[in-house]
Amino acid sequence: MTQCGEDVRLLEQLGLDTLAPGEARACELLLEGGIRMLLELSGDGLLTIAAALPGEVTDDDDALLSMSPAETDLDDARDTSPIDISAESGHLIVWADHFVEAAGDARMVSLLDRVATRAAAVAAARRSSARGAATNARQDMVPLAKLRLNEVRRRLAMNQAPCRVLWIDAQPPDADVGSTALQSRLGAGFDIRTAAGLDCTEARDAHSEVIVLALGADAAEVVLGWPALAVAAADAALVVLAPAMADAQAQRLIEAGVQDIVFHADLGSLAQRLRLAAGRKAIEREARKAYATDLMTGLPNRTQLIEHLSQVLALREREPAPVSLLVFRMDGFQGIEGAHGPESANVVRRKVAVRLRGGVRSSDVVASLGADVFAVLLPSTESPADAQRVVDKLVRMLRDPFNVAGITVGVTAHVGVAQYPQDGQQPDDLLRHASAAALATAYGPRGAAND
Repeated sequence: MTQCGEDVRLLEQLGLDTLAPGEARACELLLEGGIRMLLELSGDGLLTIAAALPGEVTDDDDALLSMSPAETDLDDARDTSPIDISAESGHLIVWADHFVEAAGDARMVSLLDRVATRAAAVAAARRSSARGAATNARQDMVPLAKLRLNEVRRRLAMNQAPCRVLWIDAQPPDADVGSTALQSRLGAGFDIRTAAGLDCTEARDAHSEVIVLALGADAAEVVLGWPALAVAAADAALVVLAPAMADAQAQRLIEAGVQDIVFHADLGSLAQRLRLAAGRKAIEREARKAYATDLMTGLPNRTQLIEHLSQVLALREREPAPVSLLVFRMDGFQGIEGAHGPESANVVRRKVAVRLRGGVRSSDVVASLGADVFAVLLPSTESPADAQRVVDKLVRMLRDPFNVAGITVGVTAHVGVAQYPQDGQQPDDLLRHASAAALATAYGPRGAAND
């Protein structure tokens, strides 16, 4: 590869300079031996270099793919950007990521040469090991410009985006560790908002990745008695700072939803602990979403609806307000399936889900409770009349026919409504009441809600 005296000139020649924050740009180079190299640089300074070897990946490439980063790294131990080998979308790729911290970073040019040199060496080893061997190629080839872009953006989001922290200072005035001093030690990788005392509505802010509770010696009792605990720990990673704590108390906090407990003796690792807590919470959230999602419609299922409802009712105990739960029992799916096939019925189910989701606020929850039953949770309504207006609106939307592969079909909605607190004060009670009401409208003397 051609050397360049100044990295900034190289970026200009490749068209990778003057990027706006959040922007990403890529260029492609052709090396000797048919090796193609993709360079992608983001406005945040992440440079990804991916050299794709010609030909498709075969079973004979297993030895190359099993090489560890240490084995594939060259002899420059000072470079902090290891080179890796992977097989993606049918290509054997030699790649590395590097943060370009300044225009004059000479390591960037060195890394380009190292990737190109390693790619040439791997190509030579590959040709040698494949002589005379039958190939069993993997398919699904894609253009090189599409390789690893999703991975690059994922890494960029994880490594570059500031971690959003809500810092609640509820420790005694004579605390031996001041919150202001600790926050200043976290560095630029954190976006911190502060609040004084546990009586703050900001604790329910879903935009915070981490909520830090800076407390005194009675931390366990304070957290366990905090009315907003369940809501705060639902979406954010809850981290408690305390001077010390007995193992039994710490275990109770973890069981109550606290992600981590950082003692004053361990404050040197606070920044890392906060990021790890945020990462664990994100994984937990994705796992919860995976098992609590109806795969047919993409809506939350019964398990997740109960979880949402539990959080809302916990909040309403502190801030009383009416809550309405609507259950829609749909008639017509079996007829559609019998006349036009199961996939047509599934298409209509998904379209019903879209109409219900589009007819309510973003703060409302639409869930799937079964093949022909849906639920809508209205966390805050002024009166029962408001819930009825939502019912009437959704019923009108569902009354319009659905078009499936040029065929017009229709369904009938039977609706049951449960109100908190008069129809129940527990999630199961409200769901049972609304389901029974929907069943009564379907088979009782009142008939269908949209008849």
